[in-house]
Amino acid sequence: MTSCKAVLSLAVLLLASAPLALAQGTYTQIDYPGAIYSEVWGVDAIGDVSGFYEDATSEWHGYILSGGIYTQIDYPDATGTFLYGLNDLGQVVGDTAFPSQGFLYDISTHAFTQLTCDSSGVIPIGINNAGVIAGFTNTSQPEGLALVGSDCRTIPLVKMLNTYVYGVSASNELVGYLRASDGIDVANFSYIRGAYAKISFPNALRVVVQAISPTGDLLAGYYSPSPGTTAGFLYNGNNLTTLQFPGSSYTSVAGVSSTGEAVGVFISASGAHGFTWTPPADTAKK
Repeated sequence: MTSCKAVLSLAVLLLASAPLALAQGTYTQIDYPGAIYSEVWGVDAIGDVSGFYEDATSEWHGYILSGGIYTQIDYPDATGTFLYGLNDLGQVVGDTAFPSQGFLYDISTHAFTQLTCDSSGVIPIGINNAGVIAGFTNTSQPEGLALVGSDCRTIPLVKMLNTYVYGVSASNELVGYLRASDGIDVANFSYIRGAYAKISFPNALRVVVQAISPTGDLLAGYYSPSPGTTAGFLYNGNNLTTLQFPGSSYTSVAGVSSTGEAVGVFISASGAHGFTWTPPADTAKK
């Protein structure tokens, strides 16, 4: 485990200050049948998605949507199951409400594997095709981490700020954000080969990075384009592109696949719903 006492200076990675563009493409609403609340967090290269939902009795369940078929996933003997990142090998990570337990779930074998970081609980959010898991410790001061098999590698604390890691690329680049205990977002970052790089968005306010594509060429998350509005975004190295589900003033992107398909949650007058967004055919071919 990397020492928690190390304090590293942040290198500055400035994103291009190109105008913000509203994304073209196709939005599809995702709701588990009978759910009163749905979110989507993971997506693989063939368009299968993972997420969680609240049923009519206020119980929370994970689910997989594959080939138009929903499958409910519940961790044994736990109350509340939440699924997050999904890789191309049918592995998905998640956690439970009570007792709190991070886990890896294999879709083909239906097997759960408990995840821990030394004596700390883990909230796992992302997983790449090599099985490297990104997340953070379930502690009063969260530490970002990467789980490689049974080896838990925490990343150094920065000025004692809470560290949340949400995504991991195929090259094991981690992305996430630092947050002070007062709840104010401090800085988005990437972390690779032992070094932080601060991610700044000159033309966007209150940005939170929540995902990186497997190929590492897309960042995703949400920001505030105007007062009272939250929009999702994709950043491809040149442009920050806005994703706003039609008719919604709140859209957040939680995952993006190697094909550029994005997933997340939006809020409308009827409640919270999951969604997928696929880029236009001409963009996807580039």
